[in-house]
Amino acid sequence: MRRYWSSCSQRNRVLETADCNLADIATTIRITPFYALTTNIQFYPENIMNTKLLVHDISALIEKNQQHVIKTANSRLTILFWQVGKRINDEILHNQRAQYGKHIISQVAEALSLKYGSNFTEKNLRRMMQFAVEYPDFQIVIPLARQLTWSHFLLLIPLKSAESKLHYAQHAMANQWGKRELKKQRERLEIHRIQK
Repeated sequence: MRRYWSSCSQRNRVLETADCNLADIATTIRITPFYALTTNIQFYPENIMNTKLLVHDISALIEKNQQHVIKTANSRLTILFWQVGKRINDEILHNQRAQYGKHIISQVAEALSLKYGSNFTEKNLRRMMQFAVEYPDFQIVIPLARQLTWSHFLLLIPLKSAESKLHYAQHAMANQWGKRELKKQRERLEIHRIQK
């Protein structure tokens, strides 16, 4: 029996049979690519390339928007931390008692960390309070928070002068430094100062 492929149409392949030996079968069968098989959808080589381009374009859109979502979330989180610090500072200053301040921070931290997680521990609340003190103008915090993360601010807060904070913040934004690069730049300056 001999088997061979014959075309019934451009898209359909039909297996027909005739008499022959196994060696003839091996030499006469042609393998048809998957896109040429009969289906309800017509596949053509140019469609495969279009599909790859489409997937590439959609992937680029997804990745771009993922980065935007991350930046937006970081910005909102930083602004939230400033607002939390400001609110606690206002409460403590309103009552003007140091003992009350220590007590309220530990109570607020315990309640918030149980409800919202480790971002609201007592140590982090104190950082938020310091953030609100070091950057008292909310109108300055907003544009900084759009480009710098909370981790950036944690590195900037300990700096002594407002000028150095602004200097490093501007360089971090202009050069798109991550927190590691910002930390490295700060350490270089400290080494330079010590050597003088």
